Order: sequence, then C-alpha cells, then structure tokens
Amino acid sequence: MTDALWPALPVGVIGAGLAAIVTRDVVSGAVRRQQGGVGTDVRAQSPGGLTAIVVLAAAVVAGVSLVLKPFSLLVLVALIWLWASRRRQAERKHEGLRVLR
Repeated sequence: MTDALWPALPVGVIGAGLAAIVTRDVVSGAVRRQQGGVGTDVRAQSPGGLTAIVVLAAAVVAGVSLVLKPFSLLVLVALIWLWASRRRQAERKHEGLRVLR
C-alpha cells in the first residue's frame, strides 16, 4: 500500500498548488469584472456565489476522483492548459504597448 502512495504525494502537492494559483487568478478576474473596474482592489472579499461555485467544483472533482482514478490526471491536464492559455492571453494583452521616451 505505501509503495503505491509515495509517487502520488509530490504530484498531489504540485497539483494542489497549481489549482490554488489558477483558481485565484480566475476568481480574481471574475471579481474584477463583476465590480466593473480595472483598478479595483482584487484583494477584496470575493462574492459568496463565486466562493460557493469554487468549493462545489472542488468537491465534485474530489468525489469523482475517488471513483474514477484517472479523472484527477485529466483535471491536472485541464488546469495546466487553463494556466498556459491565461498566461498567453495576458502576454498578448500588453504586447503592443510600449513606453515612448
């Protein structure tokens, strides 16, 4: 039993960290859009509805992962894809801006 557990621990820690980063970015973008401002303080309390959706999604992923073992790997791949696409979009957003001196 312990032989099969140790390889999953580092992957789980990396996956949890990635999930926290991606979720924070997605929720902060949603809060910013909901509050309607670019300069709005993102550290403000997120609305309860967004928090409930994030918690519900995490519970569903955890529950399905207990039944279907490869599901958590699919979620990890989806999180990596979402993180990469958000980074590409952020880089393109400021691509044409230059400071002229």
